[in-house]
Amino acid sequence: MLNKLNKIKQRETSGSDTFKNYDYQYHWAIYTLLENSRKNDDIAVLVEFHEDVILVENISSENNQLNFFQIKANDKHLTLSDIIKRENGNKSILDKLTLGKEYLEILDNIKSIKLVSANGFSPKFCTDESNFYQLCDKDKKKIEDNLLLEIDKYSFLSKLYFSKSKLPKTKFIQTVKGILSEIIQEIHPDKRTNVNAIYLVLKDDLHDKGKKRLTDKDDPLQEKGITFFTVKEVIKRYTDIEDDDLTSALNILNETSYTIIEKQKIKTELLKYSTHHLNSGSIQAQIKLDILSSNILDDLMCSDDKQLTKIIDNFCSNLNSKYGTISTDQMIKSGVLYELSRYIRETA
Repeated sequence: MLNKLNKIKQRETSGSDTFKNYDYQYHWAIYTLLENSRKNDDIAVLVEFHEDVILVENISSENNQLNFFQIKANDKHLTLSDIIKRENGNKSILDKLTLGKEYLEILDNIKSIKLVSANGFSPKFCTDESNFYQLCDKDKKKIEDNLLLEIDKYSFLSKLYFSKSKLPKTKFIQTVKGILSEIIQEIHPDKRTNVNAIYLVLKDDLHDKGKKRLTDKDDPLQEKGITFFTVKEVIKRYTDIEDDDLTSALNILNETSYTIIEKQKIKTELLKYSTHHLNSGSIQAQIKLDILSSNILDDLMCSDDKQLTKIIDNFCSNLNSKYGTISTDQMIKSGVLYELSRYIRETA
């Protein structure tokens, strides 16, 4: 679905040129990713891609659900007049929310289109969050009278929301660090971690991606977004977590007949494998599937110390032809040793 979206000419790209003015917006994206991960962790956020922020639900499915957000880091309430006014030939806020006919192919996958205000809206207009059809008749008519639409009006308006931001304009950095700390504790209770380092990695990554401009051949998720799985990887990197399978795999490696240099290379790949093998889009995850769909673990369980390295080397030789230059012997060997250690622990 994101590849289809990438082929549509973007309505708004100015944010990529002035990203330094959008620090609040990037923090809002991180906050929203973290908050929504509590009910669905198969999600991602993209920045400066068709809209200020897009929240993608069910990223591992072909049937992604997209939530478009236009973020206003305003210092006062937004009024309906602010939303519909056009000045000096410029588009109104409402104009920038509307979708053209080029979005028709993915319209069913667009779950919501939200205008988010850092300081909310005029109390007469809406409360914390309102769908278009929850507004008063007078305000609905003003919006409809100012709509410039190329798609079905009902389809657009049923997705249109006005939402007060849950991220406060003041101390928004501390608020993001706060929810990040909560998420870390939920994933790894009572573990030592470096919240500030994790925060900086996520923030800097998103800022860098906000600057990028895509071609229609680029992967939007990789170039403009961050998944919650990536967040968990970063958390793991800066958290004191014991991986029993990794420890066991390193012990097995030390007992093999590989040279000292080869062992060091495999150890490096083992550390990567332990982090990436659960990421469905990674090369480590592909190697894991090849290992589990073969008989190598059973063969190794029946082997002696001398046969072990020979069986692994033969497996690597056969699998290398599949991956070509993408992979290395050490990457495959690390996967075999990691899965072997897990297999031993599970069958013990």
